[in-house]
Amino acid sequence: MFEQRLSSFLNPKHPLFQLSDSITWHSLESDLDRGFSYGLGQPPLPIRLIIGILIMSHM
Repeated sequence: MFEQRLSSFLNPKHPLFQLSDSITWHSLESDLDRGFSYGLGQPPLPIRLIIGILIMSHM
């Protein structure tokens, strides 16, 4: 009833928000996901989060 899209809470002028439509996240995630093994230990952080942090560190 009171559902709102997450994008309505975010700043559309933020660099990562603007990049979100220009990056094909699904294909990037599936390509990079093949390089990681899942097993024992802590579950990995989402690849989209890691890529976003790397992009922000270079801005």
